Amino acid sequence: MTSKDQLIQELENLPDQLIDQVLDYIAFIKHRHFLQLEKQPDLRSSLDENWWNNLSQFTPDFLDDREQPNLPQREDIFL
Repeated sequence: MTSKDQLIQELENLPDQLIDQVLDYIAFIKHRHFLQLEKQPDLRSSLDENWWNNLSQFTPDFLDDREQPNLPQREDIFL
């Protein structure tokens, strides 16, 4: 059972008097989360950078040589 499923199950069994408190708490958590994102605007870019820099920890690198080969020069292309 996922956390979301468990939360839904708990909400279904929750007395009606507590629903407003749960909604207030969820709104508080969301507000706090968005405040943290505003304080760290580069969070998304740093996550992307960390992912690329640490990719080798999660998947093997199958490309040993990353240099572009020299393409043959054809003089008759523009004729």
